[in-house]
Amino acid sequence: MYRVFKLLIIGFMLFAVNNMFAQQTDSVTIVTDSTNVIPKRILTGFELDVDTMSKVMTKAEAAESATEKSQLSDRFEEILIQTLKKENSFSHMFDSIPYVKQLISADSLVRIFSWSIPTEKKGVHNYHCIIQYRKVKTTKVSDVFVLDDTKNKIPLPEHEVLKYPNWYGCDYYQMVQKTDGKKIYYTLIGHDFNDGNSFKKCIDVLTFDRRNNPVFGAPIFLIDKKPQDRIIFEYSVQSVMKVSYYPEIDQIAFNYLYPVIPEKKNDRRYYVSDGTYEGLMFKLGKWIKIPLTTSLTVPSPPIT
Repeated sequence: MYRVFKLLIIGFMLFAVNNMFAQQTDSVTIVTDSTNVIPKRILTGFELDVDTMSKVMTKAEAAESATEKSQLSDRFEEILIQTLKKENSFSHMFDSIPYVKQLISADSLVRIFSWSIPTEKKGVHNYHCIIQYRKVKTTKVSDVFVLDDTKNKIPLPEHEVLKYPNWYGCDYYQMVQKTDGKKIYYTLIGHDFNDGNSFKKCIDVLTFDRRNNPVFGAPIFLIDKKPQDRIIFEYSVQSVMKVSYYPEIDQIAFNYLYPVIPEKKNDRRYYVSDGTYEGLMFKLGKWIKIPLTTSLTVPSPPIT
C-alpha cells in the first residue's frame, strides 16, 4: 500500500513539472513570434513630402475627367511650393515624383519643375512650371517662382521678352548653362503639344534681373544673322522632330523641317523632318545657327 501511494505522489509531481514546462514553452513561443514582426518604416521630412506629391500626381494621371486632373495638379502645386520654401530643400532630390520633369543647372543655383495636364480638348495641355532659385549655394531658403503660361496672348513669341510671371509654357527636358562675361544664360529646350493639330519644340533662355526675378527670352539667337528672343519649331503630329544639346560637340542640334506637300509651305501642320540636322553654336554670347551645308556629326540619339 505504501509503494502504491509513493508511486501516485511521484506521478503527480512529474505531471506538475511537465505542465509547468509546457506553459513556459508556450510563453517563449509567443515572445519569439512577436520579435519577427517588422515595424513599418515611418516617412518624415522631405521623404514624406515626396511620397504625398507622388500619390497626388499618380491620381492625377489616372483621373478620368479633365476637371479632376486639374484639381489634383493644383493640389500638387500647393504642396510643392510649400516644400520648396523649406530650409535646405534645394539639397533634396525630388526626381522620383512621377510625371514631373526636374532640371538642375550646372552651377546648382536653378532648379526647374515642369509638367502638363491634358484638357477637355483633345491634344491640348495646360502647362505648369515652378522655378527654385538661390543666388549662392550656401543659401538655406530659396526663392520660389510660380509661372503663368501666357503664350496664347503673345502675337510674336519669337520676338518677345517675358517678365515674371509670364512664360512660354512647355515641358522642359534639357537645360544648358552658358556665360558671357558675368551674364549667365540658362538655355531651355522643351516640348509643346500645341493645339492637337501640330506639335512644337521650343528653345528659350532664362536669365535673372537685378531683383533676382526670372526673365524669359533674350535676343541671343541669331537665325540668318537676325536676332530672336527664342526659337519655336512647329511641325506635323505625324512627324518626329529631335532637338537636343550635345555636350560632345557643344552644339544644339535639330532636325531640318520641310513641307511634305510643297503647296502647303505656309501651313506648319504639313512640315516633317527629313532626318538631317542643323545646329546652333554658342559664340560671343550668341547662339548662332550653323548653315545646313556645315558638317554636323551627331554622336548619339538626341534627348526628346
